[in-house]
Amino acid sequence: MPRVVLPAFLVAFVLTTAIASSAREAVVSAEAFEDPIPAYTGECILGNPSAAHTYSGWWSGNESYAALVEPVGGGCSCSLGIAIQSVHMSMWLEPGTSQYVQCRLLDADPGGAGDWIPGKTLVTSEWILISGITEAGVYDIEIPTYFWCAETYDSYFVTVDFLGSGSPGLRLVGGGTDDAGIVWNDWGDGWTDLVETMGFLDNLTIWTDTDCCTAPVGAEPASWGDLKSSYR
Repeated sequence: MPRVVLPAFLVAFVLTTAIASSAREAVVSAEAFEDPIPAYTGECILGNPSAAHTYSGWWSGNESYAALVEPVGGGCSCSLGIAIQSVHMSMWLEPGTSQYVQCRLLDADPGGAGDWIPGKTLVTSEWILISGITEAGVYDIEIPTYFWCAETYDSYFVTVDFLGSGSPGLRLVGGGTDDAGIVWNDWGDGWTDLVETMGFLDNLTIWTDTDCCTAPVGAEPASWGDLKSSYR
């Protein structure tokens, strides 16, 4: 698989235009395509690597997407801690893209009906620049995180944050099931459930490459720069 956006990797899909609302309103439809997402060769995947639909006319930039990750419920066999090495998000990109993105690890706070909602930021990755897109298509964007060792038996959210709006024609990608409380969007008005409130047909394609670790640390907010300095 050729490397086209450092550190992002091209995933070749054949995709037709999806239909969604141009405003922040309920999604009316989306269009299907094939799903050749590669699997992580490390210890476990958390989140949703399935891809089946695209959503156009929704993304507008300067916003964040959050996906629930539950090490135990997600099938991880790590007994003590998890270390998220990178976060993936699939999206349709077009030539001319010049987009900064970062990731955060958030607490999962109790919500209504037993659901979780995004909570405080625990740790933040560095920004990366998505660029060098030569043809329109769906790309698997991999954002290195190297988050500290987190407790296996807690629940978390990972975010993909977009700084600016340098992705003309960006379409979101989703697949698998459509579950309330799993994927959220904050475009400046607080977190909104994309499935339950906005009618998305499936959860967004956001997942993590995760390894086991043995020394979980306290959930204190920190930046990646702060964490790196502590190891010098």
